[in-house]
Amino acid sequence: MPGKKAPARERFWRFVEKGSDDQCWLWTGAKSYYGYGQIRVSQNPTRFKLAHRLSYEIHKGPIAPTANVIRHSCDTPLCVNPDHLHAGTQADNLADMDAKGRRRTGSRVGDMNGRAIMTPDDIHKIRQSDESYAKLAAKFGVSKGTIAAIVTKRNWSHID
Repeated sequence: MPGKKAPARERFWRFVEKGSDDQCWLWTGAKSYYGYGQIRVSQNPTRFKLAHRLSYEIHKGPIAPTANVIRHSCDTPLCVNPDHLHAGTQADNLADMDAKGRRRTGSRVGDMNGRAIMTPDDIHKIRQSDESYAKLAAKFGVSKGTIAAIVTKRNWSHID
C-alpha cells in the first residue's frame, strides 16, 4: 500500500547513531519537549513512543507492568543503547537521581526558571500599570491570560 510506513521497530534503526557496545547510541530523530527521542508508532500523528522505551522493548522484551520508567545509567536522554537502559519505578529513578546528585529540589520560580521571559522588575511594572491587559500583553510579548495571572498573583506570587 503506497504511503504506508514500516513498523516503528523497523524505522527505529534509521535514527540511531550506533557507537561501540559500551558507548551511548544516540537517537537522531525527533525529540520530545524534555529532550528524549521519540518515534511515531501509529498513523495517528499524535501517537509517539519514547525511543529509549522502544529500544528496551526491541532488545530486552516487554516492559513489566510494575516498571513504569526506563532509566538511563548514562544519564543521556537521547541514548538508546540497551546496555544503558534499566526498567524500574519512579521511586528507583528518583533514588538514582539523588545518588548522582542530579535531582533538583525545590521549585524554580520566577526568573530562576530557565524558561522565564520576565524579570521581577517587569512584574512590578505590570502590577503598578493602569494599562489594559491587552496593551500590557503586547508590550511584554505574552498573552492577556499571562498578564491576568501576574496581576492576580497566580503567577509570580513570590513577588510583591
